[in-house]
Amino acid sequence: MSRNNIHAYYHIVFSTKQREPMITTQMQSSLYKMLWNKCIEIGCDPIMINGMEDHVHILMHANPLVSISKTLKDIKGSSSRWMNDNYEFLESFTWQRGYGLFTVSPEEVPKIASYIQNQKSHHANKSVIDDFEI
Repeated sequence: MSRNNIHAYYHIVFSTKQREPMITTQMQSSLYKMLWNKCIEIGCDPIMINGMEDHVHILMHANPLVSISKTLKDIKGSSSRWMNDNYEFLESFTWQRGYGLFTVSPEEVPKIASYIQNQKSHHANKSVIDDFEI
């Protein structure tokens, strides 16, 4: 093979510090748009972004030239700064230190995208996948 053919899909989940419900419904679409643009900026192709008041899910086609830790540092760091610059909080907005990252086969991308898109109904119906809800 004369060229690289890399299909690295990641399902990433990260939470607000101490799982505090700090991401209001009014903030969510702007935050998700910011995250979408950041993914593009660092060379990843976002597929689906959604979440709840205390966590975010991102499904992306990863940039194979950037490490996982650098990708997450860029996404979490820039979004934390963006939240503090655009919204007022009693205490500054921060993400929890860790994250969940799950590799996804190309065949599973539609299923995971649907799961992320339907976060609110999964949480309302208690049909969440525990491994994906760190």
